[in-house]
Amino acid sequence: MYGLVDLIIFLFGWLISSLIIYIVSKLLGEKKGFGTAVITAFIGFIIFTVANRISFLLTPVAIIIWIIALMKIYDIGLFKAILMAILIYFASIIISFIGLPKIL
Repeated sequence: MYGLVDLIIFLFGWLISSLIIYIVSKLLGEKKGFGTAVITAFIGFIIFTVANRISFLLTPVAIIIWIIALMKIYDIGLFKAILMAILIYFASIIISFIGLPKIL
């Protein structure tokens, strides 16, 4: 069903999403490295994929879980996690307009 091209697109999208998370985390003064951003991107992918497979109505729940995940992964407070999620979202929109794939 899925081929090599799909795998390459997914991996490239994962890299782009990881870079977005890494850059946003650095802009907010976080010390964790790129590996943490890679894990964070994959966790976000799982959260949103599971929620959307069940029902698109679960998107608000997925957003809350995503913010909690950011809080736990980066050991940050609620406000900073919300700000981080918002910045990641807007950066992802910009990347989408450019035409690059992403997983979040």
